[in-house]
Amino acid sequence: GVVALCRGPAQKSQGSQAPAADDDAARCIMGAAAPGGVALWPFGAERAGAEAVVLAVEGKPWDLLAGAIVPCDALPADLLGGDVNATWCLLLAGWDGTALPVAAVPLSAGPSSLPLAGNAIRPVFDAPLSAAGDLKGDPQVAAMQLEPRQGRLWAVLASGEVQAWQLLGEEPTSLGRWRLALGDKGDRPVAACEDSLSRSLVVVARASAASAGFGGLRILSTGPLPDGLGAMM
Repeated sequence: GVVALCRGPAQKSQGSQAPAADDDAARCIMGAAAPGGVALWPFGAERAGAEAVVLAVEGKPWDLLAGAIVPCDALPADLLGGDVNATWCLLLAGWDGTALPVAAVPLSAGPSSLPLAGNAIRPVFDAPLSAAGDLKGDPQVAAMQLEPRQGRLWAVLASGEVQAWQLLGEEPTSLGRWRLALGDKGDRPVAACEDSLSRSLVVVARASAASAGFGGLRILSTGPLPDGLGAMM
């Protein structure tokens, strides 16, 4: 699906200022996993517009995409693979059916710009993904979100588990794994979002009964973040 890849409100890189305008168009670009790579286009523009670019992904194609615009100097050094003449970077994570590869692409023209068309997405590491011991088979990711302020990657599994990682800083860190209280065995998680104002994680599922909620969607969880995560915000 289509996702907004955003910078946190008033988020700044060392020695730089955030743009004076701080609306969605100034903070976000749009993206989606696409055949041949990842499609990116300006916020408010058409996906097939003249400004859109498709960046090739090295390795397996991605089925799901999450990302955020972050200061390049906040990323682990090996994620950019050398000197980068950019203040802002696009931090990306994907689900390729078996793993969660993580990559970064410089935004040379600023935080609301698109990467140069010749860039490729070169994952450097995978966020370690594992299901709880009482579950059978390989874990399957149903929804992802990358929170821009702290660089927290969330993955909601089809089984109802949630895993999180901290991607900013000297090296990526696993933050743990939790199980959601699913309302019904037929509920299928489809989206997740960390709400920095209420310090909660919101998970949306497609309900087992089409009549449940708006368009058959149901909010599964709006509880507080697990202990220790809320204090990091």
